Amino acid sequence: MRLSAINLVFKRLSAITFLNLAVCFPVQAEEAVPATWSHVGYFGLMTEDRVEQFSDGPDWTGNQLVGYALAYDRPLNDFWSVGFELQATYHFGDQSYGEFGLPITIRYRPENPWLRSIEGFAFGLGMSHTTKVPDVEVDTRGESQRNLFYWLLETEFKTKDPKTSWFVRIHHRSDAWGTLEEEGGSNALAIGIRRDF
Repeated sequence: MRLSAINLVFKRLSAITFLNLAVCFPVQAEEAVPATWSHVGYFGLMTEDRVEQFSDGPDWTGNQLVGYALAYDRPLNDFWSVGFELQATYHFGDQSYGEFGLPITIRYRPENPWLRSIEGFAFGLGMSHTTKVPDVEVDTRGESQRNLFYWLLETEFKTKDPKTSWFVRIHHRSDAWGTLEEEGGSNALAIGIRRDF
């Protein structure tokens, strides 16, 4: 019962958030930029740290990850876009298991970034499902479960090819401050490449 109530609240908050974005950043029909699909590949190293501890230098675990995502982005205006990623990730090292994620993404691509090499920034929020309870999460948090919330935080960088970019991101699974029944979570620092098609 508790999980269904949480899911209902999460769905309503997501709908309200993206409705507000659509109202605040309307697309001009005559200048609308078409939506894009992208192939996304990434590789990451798992850490024992919580996000707020990254500034002290990461404490790496014996696990790595490699993944692929099919991404969709629909521009809202010249700077903002919303979309999603269908992620399939393979974790390996001390423990091997699969992870499937579906985050809704918000992207900001400034016209004049403070560093010319920066393409933009992104935040994604959704759900993550693993094929096993991750040992790395049990070791660092004391317990975990297969289904957790997922978010990503990303900085994207330009290349000479306008259809290709590379990025660094935080790959994060979380119980959202005890929202889910069992605590758990993990962080990975990942690097990847995105190719529009």
